[in-house]
Amino acid sequence: MHPSREPVDLLIGPAAQVATPRAAERPPAGPQQGRLEVIPGGAVAVRDGRIVAVGPYADLARRYDPAEVLDASGCTVVPGFVDPHTHLCFAGWRAEEFERRLAGASYQEILAAGGGILDTVRRTREASEVELAAALRRRLLEVLRLGTTTVEVKSGYGLTTADELKMLRAIRRAADPADDLDGTWPLGAGAWGPANGPRLRKNRPGATGSGGPGSGSDVDAGDGAGGARLAGGGTAGGGAAAGAGGAAATWAAAGTAHARPTAGTAPPRAAAGAAARAAVPAAGPVAAGPAADRAGGHGDLGSGLVLPEVVATFLGAHAVPPEYRGRPDEYVDRIVEEMLPAVAREGLAEYADVFCEQGVFDLEQTRRIVEAARRLGFRIRLHVDELTPLGGAGLAARVGAVSADHLLHVRDEDIPRLREAGTVATLLPGTAFFLREPYAPARKLIAAGVPVALATDYNPGSHPAGSMPLVMAIACVGMGMTPTEALVASTLGGAWALERAQRLGSLEPGKQADLVVIDAPSYQHLAYRLGTVPVVAVVKGGRVVVA
Repeated sequence: MHPSREPVDLLIGPAAQVATPRAAERPPAGPQQGRLEVIPGGAVAVRDGRIVAVGPYADLARRYDPAEVLDASGCTVVPGFVDPHTHLCFAGWRAEEFERRLAGASYQEILAAGGGILDTVRRTREASEVELAAALRRRLLEVLRLGTTTVEVKSGYGLTTADELKMLRAIRRAADPADDLDGTWPLGAGAWGPANGPRLRKNRPGATGSGGPGSGSDVDAGDGAGGARLAGGGTAGGGAAAGAGGAAATWAAAGTAHARPTAGTAPPRAAAGAAARAAVPAAGPVAAGPAADRAGGHGDLGSGLVLPEVVATFLGAHAVPPEYRGRPDEYVDRIVEEMLPAVAREGLAEYADVFCEQGVFDLEQTRRIVEAARRLGFRIRLHVDELTPLGGAGLAARVGAVSADHLLHVRDEDIPRLREAGTVATLLPGTAFFLREPYAPARKLIAAGVPVALATDYNPGSHPAGSMPLVMAIACVGMGMTPTEALVASTLGGAWALERAQRLGSLEPGKQADLVVIDAPSYQHLAYRLGTVPVVAVVKGGRVVVA
């Protein structure tokens, strides 16, 4: 160790470039949507799961003495992707439906024949909590490998109180690496734990971490590619858990500590705008307290299992179940009087969502559910204007929704209302591509100053894929976004859509060390290569978990 240098756990670099948006008091919108800081020959220093410094590698190598070095030679470092809209918890796939749709059947025709979402509902109702949790955990590991470090997951395929609670409990369990899922996830199974590979090496003799004692020479300014490709151990030091900016029903899987929701008062969260802050209570139904430290360094399993951070959303209003066909108001009564209170009692979700759409839940039914959810302390996100220009975006603005999602058919008069409310427009171009529908008017939203986030909508029926780089590519080709805008929308934009921009979404000192190393000389390759650019490494809470 060099006494003149400040010790850190990890130094990522030298990179061809480090590319990151910069956080501000409000979400990036308008011209800010297309602004990145790009540092050629950059690096990131990490300690205790947090970013200490970002800058030129030569500068950081002079200032810091790292326990480990992650070589990023020829690669680009970007923030971990934040996916703010998915349906990752489900049972069964619908490949045969895809073939029917290609043959000309419409989504409505498939639904009327008992397929579509109702097919997934049947299979999800039949699955056990553990089966759902195990399937979800596999998908969480899948998206982590693709660079997603934080992901929202909705219920909505149960559509009964018991089955919605089952889904939300499965989401909570899948996101907790200390849960062996009733023995079905044995020690080390599918861990994707601390990396051991040619790009990660110990730098200080005796440095300890998940890989045990290490050895190697200290790094001097200008060192890098030559020595950094030596085989090494795991990541030194532990990562951070949810952190001070965490929120209700969030299960942080990074680092040495893991949190389950407990009763209490929610810590502060970054708001999506002044109007949203004023309209909706800050506290969720149940707050996550400080993460409980666990002995052994890697949770109860001791396997080094690291997962994306999961944000849970209750979407009991995803469809009218078959037993309520023709009686949607009665199903809304069930949601308001039974489901929402049950979810709130167990603290299983931070957000409530509604599929506000013609033939599903109309504006008045949506308003009833939203008002009931807000009384119980849920924050609001809404599926709106996906299939028809119903005016759901205007309703989202009026109720102070954090996020208005889809927006393929948003009305022109509702766009400035979203801006004024501070509501994030979360766009899902992969779904429009898959269903061969018109794309959301991203250019019009950006020009109007509405903050835009991108999300996958990963689900078995309309976008069965979890790649944020693929979504970026479709956003550029299909919606006319620039590669810069797409990256901002997939990182800091997503963090704002989940009210976590104070600690996620950009590479800045003090923020959680969530980042992605891609095998490309610039960030433009994320969109340019149509989602196929290789991910060399993912760092979650300061831990190198994929390499």
